[in-house]
Amino acid sequence: MFKRIALLSLCAILLVPLFVSCQDITDTNTGNSTTSAPTLDAELELKIREDYLQRFIDLHGESENWNNLKDISVWWYGNYSGCEAVRMWNKRILTLRPMTFEVEIAGYTFVFTVDDRVYVYKDSEFYTLKEAYDAKLITQNDVYNIWLQLNQDFAEQNSNPKR
Repeated sequence: MFKRIALLSLCAILLVPLFVSCQDITDTNTGNSTTSAPTLDAELELKIREDYLQRFIDLHGESENWNNLKDISVWWYGNYSGCEAVRMWNKRILTLRPMTFEVEIAGYTFVFTVDDRVYVYKDSEFYTLKEAYDAKLITQNDVYNIWLQLNQDFAEQNSNPKR
């Protein structure tokens, strides 16, 4: 029982910086940003949402919860090396799964939950951060800067590759 509580507490601690650091969230219905930071172009955002919905349908087939483009939302973390860093979700199926997994990317170890995976979008394709880095779509510095947006403490624990 103690292990379960400790694991859930760890997951909650890992997720707090994710939600706190998501400073530039664009409302997909109005196109309005919650901050004055640069926002994703509305036309590109629509294209990303359309491609993500099609990707889901291609992978899993038609679904009652995945048939409306208005339910697909994008958190945009910026453009890196000509690619968009995004987190995608369906407003109708917003869940919190405490299951975590570790992945090493560009010499850094990251801990993700199933629901907080960040994708790199380029030419209508979605790549995990690892896939994008391994394919040389993004650099080590890009990985560092993307993760820094997700976890502000990351800079204290890891050096910037540009320094």
